[in-house]
Amino acid sequence: MKKMKNRLILCLGLVFLTGCISIGNERLADDAIVAKIKAGETTKDQVTSLLGEPSIKRSSVLMGATYEWWSYRYSSSVVNPLKYVLLYGLFINGIGTPDVYRELNVFYGPDGTVATRSLVTTSYELSGPYSWSKVASTAKVETLPSGFGNPVRFEDQVGYQDR
Repeated sequence: MKKMKNRLILCLGLVFLTGCISIGNERLADDAIVAKIKAGETTKDQVTSLLGEPSIKRSSVLMGATYEWWSYRYSSSVVNPLKYVLLYGLFINGIGTPDVYRELNVFYGPDGTVATRSLVTTSYELSGPYSWSKVASTAKVETLPSGFGNPVRFEDQVGYQDR
């Protein structure tokens, strides 16, 4: 009886250890915040106030004009330690694969306003003992053609599923 009680306590303890782990800029998880960044309108200062400092910042000079590229990243995972106690999580899900990965790239024109905004969201549902693997990725891009005119928006979706 005592062994059974200890096992029950251990199992309940593992269930309570289940949680969410996130790395990167958590503001990227909010589509409403990302939607406020608009090509041809939003400035570097406004992007910084919405998202903070980027994880990567690059710039180049072309014919005397400076162009910048900022990148923000975010990933999150729900951790279920029971999968790892049963060992199948180590071999099937892997370690370090997020459930959701988001990357926002913002390209600025020489005037300091957003010329292109690209958001890629990838979700991973890796196989378990009773399920198939699925990976889905969506890219949403808003850009100014040649730096003038109305922004052009497009969306691309890609998916993969085991069977």
